[in-house]
Amino acid sequence: MTLLKKNKILIFFFIFGLLQIYYLYNKRSSFNFEVLKNPFKKESHINIFLEKTVIETKQIIQSNNLKKFNLSQKLGDKDSFLYQRIIEYNYPVRMDSKEKYTFFLLGEKNSCEDVFIGQFIELKKCY
Repeated sequence: MTLLKKNKILIFFFIFGLLQIYYLYNKRSSFNFEVLKNPFKKESHINIFLEKTVIETKQIIQSNNLKKFNLSQKLGDKDSFLYQRIIEYNYPVRMDSKEKYTFFLLGEKNSCEDVFIGQFIELKKCY
């Protein structure tokens, strides 16, 4: 293969790669270029991908040193959008349906004692 053919192939793939990056940056609906800046940092750009409710549960768990937690009836519904994300994001801390510390959405009716009230979710102690 001649040197000219090799150069043409390299130039073609280089331009093709640049076009793909342009497409990802401008056309793809959920792509955010900020994610490529620091992809390996812990908690890097987590606020882009997770709801604020889920992020707040982790902050509450860490500030109260919980080992287990429970989810309210509304959050504990396995068809709920938040159920899986809360459990996975808080992984070392496990969800236990018998635990007295329970997360409720704000405004959810219950008869439990307040432990922490956040912007999106609240932690209560149910006996």
